[in-house]
This record gives sequence, C-alpha cells and structure tokens, in this order.
Amino acid sequence: MQDTFDRFTAANALDALRLGALNRELADCWLSLWQDGNLPTRAAINPRTLVKFLPGLAIMDIHAGGRARFRIAGKAFRAAFGFDPSSHDMLALTPPDQRKARFERCMGIVSGCVSTGIRTTPGGPTPGFISQDVMLPLGGVAEDGARSWLFHASWRPGANDWAQSLPQGALGMVDTYTAHSLR
Repeated sequence: MQDTFDRFTAANALDALRLGALNRELADCWLSLWQDGNLPTRAAINPRTLVKFLPGLAIMDIHAGGRARFRIAGKAFRAAFGFDPSSHDMLALTPPDQRKARFERCMGIVSGCVSTGIRTTPGGPTPGFISQDVMLPLGGVAEDGARSWLFHASWRPGANDWAQSLPQGALGMVDTYTAHSLR
C-alpha cells in the first residue's frame, strides 16, 4: 500500500523552504505530477520536460541496508566530483563521521519530507554561497525495496569553479538543512 499525502500541506511545506527560483520551479513541476494524494513515481519523471534542471538533477535511491545511491546524476554533479557519480553510493562519498546523519536525512525524505540545504564555501570571514539543494520524495517502492527522491542543486559549474574537484568541505553535509513533513 502506498502512502497518501495532502497536496495543500505539501504546497505549504514547499513555501516554508524558501526555495530559490530554479528550485521552486522544479518543486512546482514535482507537485503538478501528484495523482490523488500520491507522490509522483520515478516513471512520472520525464527528462524532456525538465531540460533546464538536468545539469543539477539527480535521482537517488535509498536501501534500508544503508546504501544511498545516485541512480542518475547531471553534469553539475559530474563536474563537482570529477567523475560521474551515477551508480555510486552517496554515503561512501560522505565523510565517515557524517554518514549516519546523512542516512537519517535520506530516510526522512523518502518517508515524506521535502527538504533544502544550503552549501557555502568554507573559510574566510564571510562564507560564500555555493548552492541551494532541494530534495523531493518520489512515490512507490522498487522490487529491491529501494525508495527514491529527486535531488536538485542550483549550482552550475563555471570556468573557474572547483577545477573538477569538490573541496573537501563540500563532500559532507550541507551547512544549513531544513525539512518539512508532507503530512
């Protein structure tokens, strides 16, 4: 049996996240795919309708056994990591002391939370803004028990950004994280 959620509550949760324009537009697309209180499934995600988001878009899967995997990852993720993280375990790419907290956040998302994170550059008197991420749960459970979500980062690689290598601080948890339940 699939969980059902209230679309009005979801719209209010998205408002509370204070998403930037690009992330809000993606969230509105996601919300438009709901059917009778059911979250959109991975099958409902049509890349042709999400072209402007593809560079920063990833579809993630989480398994109860402790893996959180990039199913697919856009070119911003490839540029940031210096390789295509598709099929890689996100938790294995996370500093060991942060893996448990990241896994718990991922489980919260697939259990019915929308969330956002702000990533900033470390050091200096005033941290610099890198990206706002948004995470949106997808409905359904795969045959192997995996549950999925959309992950979108507003960061797009520029000519001088990260030179194909993510700074160590950016591999870990975001600097600010907010989640709101869809219930």
